[in-house]
Amino acid sequence: MGNGSFYRLMADRSSARHPLLQISETPQLSLSQVSIIEAGRNLTEGRADHIELNGIDRWLGGVVLSSTISELSQSPRTALVTQI
Repeated sequence: MGNGSFYRLMADRSSARHPLLQISETPQLSLSQVSIIEAGRNLTEGRADHIELNGIDRWLGGVVLSSTISELSQSPRTALVTQI
C-alpha cells in the first residue's frame, strides 16, 4: 500500500457518517496527527460494526460491496451478477 492509498483510507474513515478517526491537519498526501475517536474505539473494542455504522458502497476486485443490495446471484452460464 502506498502513501496515497493509505491517506485515502484514513480520510475516508475521518469523513464517514460516523467518523472513526480525527485528522488534525491534512497537508497534501501527508497526515499530521490521527486520533481514534469514540466510534473508532467502540469499533476496535468490538462494541460497534463499521458497516452497520457507515454502510458500505465500494468496488473491490471486480465485486460490488453494498449495504443497499441484500442478495446477489451469479449466472453460471454468463457470469453476470444480478440482484434477486
